[in-house]
Amino acid sequence: CQWQEPLAALRALQPIPNRIPSASRRNHEQVLSVHACLTALRMQAARALLAAGRPVAETARATGFASVSHFGKTFRQHTGSAPKAWALACQRQAMDRLAEQSADRPPGRMHA
Repeated sequence: CQWQEPLAALRALQPIPNRIPSASRRNHEQVLSVHACLTALRMQAARALLAAGRPVAETARATGFASVSHFGKTFRQHTGSAPKAWALACQRQAMDRLAEQSADRPPGRMHA
């Protein structure tokens, strides 16, 4: 799985800290747990898989969730959107970009 590589890097740390500092928007230190960092990495991978058109159940398994229900709940907490709605929005954006690109091309010319 894509998120297991960062997990291996975290395991290589001696000792593994209980908390990892992270930059915040207000330039003060925000502290995230290792679990929160790993979950954020898993959600980043999930967004990429869903944007690439992978099914929700497959994405849940690929990112280490045993239950699609738990994956959906976690995804909504991180993105504010259900996984299927996120995937559909990504598809719409991709189609809009294609339509804009084809509108920019001169008529009668085909590009490979």
